[in-house]
Order: sequence, then structure tokens, then C-alpha cells
Amino acid sequence: MNNKLPGFIRVRPRFFTLLQLMLALLLVSGCTNQDSKADRTELIVSAAASLQDSLRELAAAYEQQHPGVSITLNLGSSGALAKQIAEGAPVDLFLSAGTAPMDKLSSTKTVAGRKQLLLNELVLITPDDKAVRPSKLEDLLNEEIRRIAVGEPDVVPAGEYTRETLEYAGLWAMLKPKLVMAKDVKQVLTYVNSGNADAGFVYSTDAASSSAASVVYRVPEQWHSPIIYEAAVVERSSNRKEAAALLNYMLNEESSDLFRDYGFRIPTEQKE
Repeated sequence: MNNKLPGFIRVRPRFFTLLQLMLALLLVSGCTNQDSKADRTELIVSAAASLQDSLRELAAAYEQQHPGVSITLNLGSSGALAKQIAEGAPVDLFLSAGTAPMDKLSSTKTVAGRKQLLLNELVLITPDDKAVRPSKLEDLLNEEIRRIAVGEPDVVPAGEYTRETLEYAGLWAMLKPKLVMAKDVKQVLTYVNSGNADAGFVYSTDAASSSAASVVYRVPEQWHSPIIYEAAVVERSSNRKEAAALLNYMLNEESSDLFRDYGFRIPTEQKE
């Protein structure tokens, strides 16, 4: 006579005990991971797109040295990011590629502890496979140069520096029909790298990261406002202490060396 009941699986007591133990360990592990995440402070850093590569490396180094902190990067044009902060976006630390966006936030006391962080240089780039490559700004008037990528001047500091440069050279009005506006300096670089623009104005640090475009002209610094990157803690942040600690880390010699590796320069006042 068969005593086995159909539809039921006989489980050996020893195996059942082992299964219970494994489930219990998984449950404990899950709770531990959740507790670990809950104990970490998440810092949201809104930063100029031109800082993308250097900040990713810096954030990884900081998190390794500070296991209780995780860093989330929100990258874009400085003007757009400043507007987000002014409208209440949950940001702890703001890094701007120009002083104007920071001025607006400072005037309403939205940020505090403002510091000069880095310096950069404006350059003109063209695709490496471009047959006609300008060697001076006047060459941009040539018929072969049909599209010139620039950051939107009203929201992208690199675009504002470009407008100032072309106005200084007396070329802004004449070149305006050729200009292709980009949301940030990284998009300018993408347009040139892909050949969708015949030339573009970017920072020297962006040009250095490109394998498809090269610098054909370096803009004299006196032709535009100083390219100064500034950083400040957002006043309404619930993590002001941790954000200030991260800012101080960005100002130390280790971080300065990292930024130099990416082509940035360090302001004189920071060295003093």
C-alpha cells in the first residue's frame, strides 16, 4: 500500500532546518544592508557639467575615505542648476563654472561659505577630420565653417564667455546665424566630436578629454570675464556640516592635485 499523499512533497527534517537557517541569514543580511544604507548621509552635489570627470573620481575617493557618506552628482549648466536651487531643489553643495550664477544665489542668501575653487581657459575646437580648420577667430567667417556650437549664453557660463569673446573681436553679430546653441559645454563637445558642428567653444579641460577634436585657438584671457569656478553650501541643506566638510576636502592639496591632472588651475587666493 502506498502511504504517500499525492500533491505533497516530503521534506527531511534536517534539510528543512538548513533551509530555515538560510532564509534567516538572508533576512538578517537584508536588514543589515538596509540599516547600513539608512546610516549613510547622502550629499547631493549640483555641479557644472565641465566638472563631470574630475568630480566622479573625487567623489569615489571621498566615499572610500568616509564610508558614512554617499555622493550623488547632478550635472548641468551652472545657470540652470542655480535656478533649480533657487526654486527649492534638494541640493547640499553647489559648484558653478562662473561667478554670475553664484552671485544670484548669494544675493538671496541661498548659499553660504562661498569659495573660489578652480580656474579654466576658453578654447576653440574643430573635429580632427575637418579639412578646413580655423587658426584665428576671423576664420570662422569662412563659408566652409557653417555651424559653430556654443553654450546658451544666458544659462551656460562658457556660452557667456564665448559671447564676450566674439563681441570683443567684433564678430558676434556676423557669426550669430551660424551659432548652434547647446544646453551645456559637454553638449558643445558632443556636437563637435560627432561632426554636427564644424567648430565649438569649450573649456580646455573638455578639449583635453576629446579623442575626436583638437584645439585650434586659445582665447586670450583678457577678452572675457575671468573663468572662475566657485563652490558653496546651500543654506537650507539638512546636511550643512557634511557638505562643508566635503567642500573643505575639495580645497585640500590632494584634491587640488586631482583637479590639476584634469587640466584645471588653482586660484592664487586658495593657495595662500
